Amino acid sequence: MATITYDDWTTEEFNQEDFISKADLEENYISRDELEDNYVTREKYEKKSKQAKEAFKNRDLAWRDAIAEKEAELTKSIEDKISFKTKHGFPEIPDEISEFKGKHPDLTWEEAYRASWYTKPVDTNPNPWREDISDEGKKAYTVDELANLAATDREAYNLIAAKIEAWEIKEV
Repeated sequence: MATITYDDWTTEEFNQEDFISKADLEENYISRDELEDNYVTREKYEKKSKQAKEAFKNRDLAWRDAIAEKEAELTKSIEDKISFKTKHGFPEIPDEISEFKGKHPDLTWEEAYRASWYTKPVDTNPNPWREDISDEGKKAYTVDELANLAATDREAYNLIAAKIEAWEIKEV
């Protein structure tokens, strides 16, 4: 048993096992101030946890909305390109129009087409006076040449076929 004497000279006796030394106290226990500085109460923890969950939920919702918006824009862009190509009969959008649309993205494809001054290439012969020139000196045609001629120029094929039947030209 330990005896403690106070300032007013009163004494009390205590069990020695009930006391903790200062060294043990500093080593194994923390003060109330340290506890408040370094640790969080259950209420504060739950409040912060709810705030974090809300923030992540809001971020995920905003991300999902942004993706849906981008998807809608991309779908509309693809639909616009396809309708423009089919309207004008392009297999692919010409580079002149695509470049002009790239420089001015706020324009529609129709406006870019008109503003780029693009003209479709013409398939007419630039030298029409040379169209009727044929290889009159040729005396033999292969089967491949006849097949190509039949596919491309039906009139010339008919003339040559008539000459082959008349034995004027040979088929090789």
